[in-house]
Amino acid sequence: MVNCAFTWAGRKKLKATAPPPRKRGIKRAQLESFLKEQPKNRTLLADLALTNMGLGDKADALAITERAIAANPIEQDALDGPGAIEILARVSARAGDPDRAIAASQKLLSMPYLGPLASYVRLTPALLRLDPMFAPGSAHVPKWLFIF
Repeated sequence: MVNCAFTWAGRKKLKATAPPPRKRGIKRAQLESFLKEQPKNRTLLADLALTNMGLGDKADALAITERAIAANPIEQDALDGPGAIEILARVSARAGDPDRAIAASQKLLSMPYLGPLASYVRLTPALLRLDPMFAPGSAHVPKWLFIF
């Protein structure tokens, strides 16, 4: 069961208590140093892609996501491989590329897999409607709702 305790008021609180930019850069540098030691670690790749997306570095986030897909292809690992595609869908949605995010999401909805985030929950139509990562602005909401 997914814990859906996220509220818009909570989102504003999270933004207000976010670490200062200098500390965010330090965290990214730490992830990058770990990645040098473990270049194919799918968890590090996913975390770094989402961190870069959160910091506004869209191009780097998409490049790292592509690297994660290449490091752990579906053909080699059908259970964990699609997790990188979910990260691609999340990063693309936040980057304002709904077409790419929709294509990745539709691919994921057609297969079983372990989700890449904490509780291993895979994407479902309901989760796509509820997850704020897939609706960063009102411009994307109608396109998402028409898929499902």
